Amino acid sequence: MVIESALAPNTSYDGKSSPGKEGRRVSTRAPADPDGPDVEVMLEVLSAGSCTLDELRLELAKRSIFTDVEQLRLELQTRGDLEEFGDGVWAYLPRLADDLVLTHQVTEDELELEVLDSSDIELWTQLADEGLPFAGGGEVRTRWIGGPGHEVPPGSVSGLHGPPGWLGDLAPGDVVGLRLRDGRLHLEPADPFGETSSADPDTQEVLPLLVELASAAAREALDDYLDEGDPIPGANLAQVVAAVRRASPDAFRVPLPPLAPLMEALGLEVWRGYVGVPGAPWHGEPAGLDDANRSAVRAWASMLATHRVVESLPDRDALAAVARRLVQDAALETAGARMADDPEREPVAAAMVEAVSGAARGVPLFLRARAAEGRGDVVSAESWLEKAVKADPQLGLALSDLAELRSLRGDALEAWHLYQRAGVEFDAARFAVLREFVRPPAGEVSRNRPCPCGSGRKYKMCHGRELRHPLPKRASWLWAKVVTYASRVRQLAVLLDYAEILGGDEEASAAGRNLGDPLVADLALFEGGLLERFVAECGGLLPDDELALVRSWLSSERQLLEVLSVEPRVSVSCRDLLTGEEVDVRDGTMSTTLEPLDLIYGRPLPDGSGALRMRDAPRLIPRMMRIGLLNLLRTQPEGEEIAEFFALSSRLPELRTSEGEEVVMCEARYDVADADGVWERLAAGLEETDDSMLTELAEVEGSGMVVRGSIRRKGDRLVVQTNSLERLRRLQQRLFEADPEARLVSESSVPIADLLAERAQRADDEDDEDDEDEGEDVRGRSSGLTTEQEQEALGLAMRHHEETWPDIGLPALSGRTPREAAADSQLRGELEALLDDFDWTQRRHPEGPQMDIDGLRRELGLS
Repeated sequence: MVIESALAPNTSYDGKSSPGKEGRRVSTRAPADPDGPDVEVMLEVLSAGSCTLDELRLELAKRSIFTDVEQLRLELQTRGDLEEFGDGVWAYLPRLADDLVLTHQVTEDELELEVLDSSDIELWTQLADEGLPFAGGGEVRTRWIGGPGHEVPPGSVSGLHGPPGWLGDLAPGDVVGLRLRDGRLHLEPADPFGETSSADPDTQEVLPLLVELASAAAREALDDYLDEGDPIPGANLAQVVAAVRRASPDAFRVPLPPLAPLMEALGLEVWRGYVGVPGAPWHGEPAGLDDANRSAVRAWASMLATHRVVESLPDRDALAAVARRLVQDAALETAGARMADDPEREPVAAAMVEAVSGAARGVPLFLRARAAEGRGDVVSAESWLEKAVKADPQLGLALSDLAELRSLRGDALEAWHLYQRAGVEFDAARFAVLREFVRPPAGEVSRNRPCPCGSGRKYKMCHGRELRHPLPKRASWLWAKVVTYASRVRQLAVLLDYAEILGGDEEASAAGRNLGDPLVADLALFEGGLLERFVAECGGLLPDDELALVRSWLSSERQLLEVLSVEPRVSVSCRDLLTGEEVDVRDGTMSTTLEPLDLIYGRPLPDGSGALRMRDAPRLIPRMMRIGLLNLLRTQPEGEEIAEFFALSSRLPELRTSEGEEVVMCEARYDVADADGVWERLAAGLEETDDSMLTELAEVEGSGMVVRGSIRRKGDRLVVQTNSLERLRRLQQRLFEADPEARLVSESSVPIADLLAERAQRADDEDDEDDEDEGEDVRGRSSGLTTEQEQEALGLAMRHHEETWPDIGLPALSGRTPREAAADSQLRGELEALLDDFDWTQRRHPEGPQMDIDGLRRELGLS
């Protein structure tokens, strides 16, 4: 018998996520409203030609299908194969795009994964969200990053994935055309740069139209981003292509160059299937630019785009003018990020160096340093930064970047001075970590005594400067160097990929919020390859012992650790739940917050002394997540799968009874005239628990006997309590059959999730507000229940749960009951761990309903 509660071990999550799909419509084959318009008829009308909402509604009415305008609009908006244009006309994309070809230049990574990046072919990835027939057999589908089997090319969020071998004998660098014809996607060779394609009259007509519509859409998207808070400052490239095709029905019949480089050659930008104006704030960084700085950034972007197309350099006057306009940090940071992203445009910065003199030379020298960074050449970057600082000693960004490189080399004092000159806030993390390393460690000779080498200088100014702090102490500085490297703009795309997945179905801005989550940095560094890149690019600047230590970190693993014991302010002794290995983690701060049975998920790293330390705060794992996370870790998951797991686990679970009903705590109170007679008639069909309680029992497959609810007697008042509305109605019917004159006094129903959330919120508010209203006062309670009623409702559920739990088949025990598991040597350990889960939950959350865990252990014969 069981009444499910918030602690039920078979609670499941309901819902799916498609990471990275912010700002896009989700395609669906089923109507958004089951009572909405017939989808097949609706598509039949639209496939005959584009029409407005009113025209579509009229055509449906002619077929005796009547629907509300808003209901019809909702149905249209949920589909990915329909498009609405600015004049209110809706079009069926497969019809509009028939015989349309988009080209794409394939890479080695794409061929290995058999997935094409979506940037150039966004229209096809939109249509293939639920599958698009492939002319060679099978179908192509859109693949979104995140989850098992969801690999996409590096830097991509989505791509087009086809049947095995669908890319044929293509080689890296080949340009392929993807054409939709008669509802099937065809793969064909394409030569969009050849004379035939370039001279085609359709091409000559399409390019100006493409520029016009794409530019207008990009400007409108940026305005919406700045003025209305839209999540993405660009226009969906699929919508731009559809608009061009609608304006010119023959557009894209002849292959054009791939859209991403073509848009950039035309002075626009493409980011993950969106087109934007030059300098668009894809990551939010330039959103606060004033008009002058934004104009400077766009002028610089235009120079880079021109150089990409014709390889010619602007004249000296134009270069000098842009250099003088890029002096503000906000504009120069954006220009530098573009240089790092496109280091092949360094000749533009080199020409700018020759076009200016004096302090203005600092700007192009800084840009050359960013180009070197983009190539992974930190030694050259350091050289260019030194020259930039020499040209302009007040150039803050150059000073700050040079400070990072000096820090890499282990020169804390020089880095400290450079940060000060750059105006970095004293408490900034990268600045503050240097404080304990600015002064060299104590040596055998007093710092102010003459150096034993005979130089005549004080020891602190001679060989004393060469002393280094012990490696275990410098390990924290080394980790700060790694994190600083990972947080630079060049690596931001990798961090954003994991932040977006961790955000699940939240709006795009969630990615920005999640960037501060230590799990994002960890996944980007270790699973995303940034630590390996750090070693390859920056290892030559590190002291030898630090380089050896960071290389040892490459083979480390995140571990799910169960706390065994704690030595306050010293260490935490743990057990790896995956391997059973005992792990001692040195951490004075963590040891003051953890308790035995706590679960932490983190990455212990060697500190150079043989000890292990957590360099980032580990994730405290609710024990109810233990089984799910362990099962995932046994599969050796990719980083995207780990992020997806935590994205799903952050959502509230949908709690249901063993019969599939939503868990709702229900209570109805009745006054009856003949309490003894009514009680006797009710007892004939219910189980009499004691003199004051009757329960309704039912046999449920997989769960055994369950308690559906109870009726309690309080004098002449009967109280019906259940954990679902359906069960309440059945018991109410029994009561009316026993006494048709029963008078309802009160009735309440509160979803268990709402009730627990409200209780938790009230607990959080207790420190700020004094609760002067007690007893039966229910003001401010959304549930409508008094404290006493809440306690009774939750207590009743917990008592039944506790009494019947030993004989319920549980998924966590492979479907066996706890009593059976206690007698099975292979399952006994998992049963004990499950009871530990309950024990930990109640100890960490004492405000919730409590089970007698020790009593359950005695009942099951466990120590």
